[in-house]
Amino acid sequence: MKSKIHEHLKKSITRVSKKSLLFLATVCVTEITANAQITINSSDIVGSGYSLLIAKDTVNTHNAGVAGSNKTWDFSTLAEHTVSTSNFMSPSGLPGTSAFPTANLAFTSDDPDQDSSYIFILKSTSMLQVVGISAIIGNGDTTTTDYIIDIVSFPSSMGTTFTSTNGGMVLFKDTFNIDPDDAGPHPVVDSIKLVRESMVVSEIDAWGTVTTPLGAFSVLRQDKSETNTDTMFMKTNGTWKIISPELAGFGIDSVTVSTSYSMDW
Repeated sequence: MKSKIHEHLKKSITRVSKKSLLFLATVCVTEITANAQITINSSDIVGSGYSLLIAKDTVNTHNAGVAGSNKTWDFSTLAEHTVSTSNFMSPSGLPGTSAFPTANLAFTSDDPDQDSSYIFILKSTSMLQVVGISAIIGNGDTTTTDYIIDIVSFPSSMGTTFTSTNGGMVLFKDTFNIDPDDAGPHPVVDSIKLVRESMVVSEIDAWGTVTTPLGAFSVLRQDKSETNTDTMFMKTNGTWKIISPELAGFGIDSVTVSTSYSMDW
């Protein structure tokens, strides 16, 4: 039982986490060259028909520096260790699109580290938001995961902030029909599910000029944290409740909290 639960959880959480991080790396704005503070609106963000070449440096590190105005960041020594393409398109007709009726944009990547998945996006005049993920599994079936996460608000300029919370996202659910203590007092576990609550805190804390191997560009810097609280539930006798200590003894935590931090230019 332990191996089955861990296998499903690993696949579900990894797919969501990798895709969330990939999306942060592929949001792109149109080129702006004026040496002054800028404002980013929804019209500056990629849309249907865009293809983005994504290069990753897997070795070099750079100091993000301090917050403030008219800063400079020199990332000119970044190298292309891996290269992939992300294609943005209309969600119409894509696998799993019916599960995300609010989406008006989607993308997929040929990154070999990613699975055969699509991220569905809601791009409005006030927010860029991931609404869900679909994946084509080994037998050809399509699975969908509701995953609502806010990426950036519009308009964004120096000092723009937002805090958003999303709860009740079921990352994993399966039927087990297992009695963990055989004929003992613990009831039969009909099903198990993992529910995530997520909080994003974002601030545009700096503006200035960033230099990359492609040139120098005027930018805003977004300082963001994402805190995820994952709660494991079991269903016994028709009722969902937090997983019992007996099942926690299999190495499954009832509640886990993790926070990731990112800075995006």
